Amino acid sequence: MNRVTAAAAMLLLAMPAGAQSRKAAHRTEPDRLGMTCAQVLKFTSTEWVEKYVAAKSHGAAGAANGAAPSESPADVIRGVSAYAQCYDARTSRLASVLGRKGAGPLMGARGDFREFEDSLEKFEVIALANAQPPASDVKKAYAALYEKQFRYAFYQSYEPVPAKAAPSEPPSKKPAAHPKLEPGESSSLKPGEDSAGPAADEKSDDNSVAQFTKTKNRFGQLLEALPEDKSRQVHEAFGNILGAYELSQDTRRDVYLYAIFLLEPDSTKPFAPPPF
Repeated sequence: MNRVTAAAAMLLLAMPAGAQSRKAAHRTEPDRLGMTCAQVLKFTSTEWVEKYVAAKSHGAAGAANGAAPSESPADVIRGVSAYAQCYDARTSRLASVLGRKGAGPLMGARGDFREFEDSLEKFEVIALANAQPPASDVKKAYAALYEKQFRYAFYQSYEPVPAKAAPSEPPSKKPAAHPKLEPGESSSLKPGEDSAGPAADEKSDDNSVAQFTKTKNRFGQLLEALPEDKSRQVHEAFGNILGAYELSQDTRRDVYLYAIFLLEPDSTKPFAPPPF
């Protein structure tokens, strides 16, 4: 290694993580079509992947002759991966900013979230393996991407809320709070049962309650469509998420929607649009 390269490496190692994240956000990469992460994240994930696949397809031999661009699974996966890298960089940047301000989650909250995230990832593996038909590589790539919404929401919930907005914001509408189990508390719920009681539903807007009920029913339909042994495995893994943590109404809804995305066949019209 020459002196210039060694010096550059030492400078990078000495650079704070937040500074590296900021530089990454403004650096362009080949798989971002010459864009920065900030530009990439202005698109929804669907818009970005469509743009990415179209750009790669038009660069192929057949497309130059006026042929319609074909969607290569490999290109879709690379497009999803590029978006995921930018999404992770934004979350890490937010975590770093909150940490410097002393406004981020404490060690206990971070530990609770890691356990919650671990339960989600275990459920993801089980759900994709037991889905009918089994998930494709493209579906797995999207599943890994959409699981990232929970980590971003976790740190977002620690962002300062403007004072004038705080009084009018009901607890169930706040950004997803970190999942937690209170000291000495044990869950009395059976696997798969929701921790929200009738009182919480009564305080919610009627439309929100109706939509949440429809969401839970859709999840139930997908479970019933599975063979009994597979349904039992998925149900138990799902219960390990909802039964062990105190989750906000928004987070419970997002967990259900994520589970539906994992189990729904690609051939059907999605129950809900992608989360981002």
